[in-house]
Amino acid sequence: LRTLSFRKLWQMNLKSRRLWLSSRIIEKGVYRGHTDRVRHVRVRGKHFVTASWDGTLRVGDCKDLGKGEKIITDTEEGIVHRGSVFGVFFDGIIAGTCSEDHTIQLWHIQEKKTVAVLEGHQGPVYRVEQIDSEKEILVSCALDFIGVWHWPSATLLHKLTGHKHDVHRLKVNMNYIVTGSYDETIRVWEYPSCEFLWTSPPIHQGGVSCLHMCASMVGSGSAK
Repeated sequence: LRTLSFRKLWQMNLKSRRLWLSSRIIEKGVYRGHTDRVRHVRVRGKHFVTASWDGTLRVGDCKDLGKGEKIITDTEEGIVHRGSVFGVFFDGIIAGTCSEDHTIQLWHIQEKKTVAVLEGHQGPVYRVEQIDSEKEILVSCALDFIGVWHWPSATLLHKLTGHKHDVHRLKVNMNYIVTGSYDETIRVWEYPSCEFLWTSPPIHQGGVSCLHMCASMVGSGSAK
């Protein structure tokens, strides 16, 4: 695995997060705490959050990296779900997780408490992203619908539908919501109206397993 433009490269293993400085091949930190696979890491400023199949979000502090000896420390437990955590977003203060237990939870890393629980999906929630930080709007994706939420009030504002299988991939910006599904299609909605714009034909021979959006262009990938 190589990095060309990122200053920090994260390598995950079963029970730790390892932070490397890409300009020097020197391991600077080992962060422990999870008891199952670590699926996501998000870094903002001096903090990072990790999400795992063990059902938890954990919070770590990387402010002391680069100041002498390698750090070996434990992360702090945050959100606890009743099933595996599939996705996480983090803006530096609020971390949001989505889970196999059908819920989305929001955690304030400084106050160390859950500040909202979003309920409404009838199956596992695979991704959650923040689309509008000023209006505090989140987007989630699952089999039953794509949810647009005002998270402080735990209000579901819009249900976007049309996919015929699990929706595992989600990308957002201030203009669009883009989803990729195991029905082999991509669907696009305009934001903030949430008006449906278009859907692709089945473009892969299997489910959409990765998705990227750059301006008005969308790239997708599949296992087949």
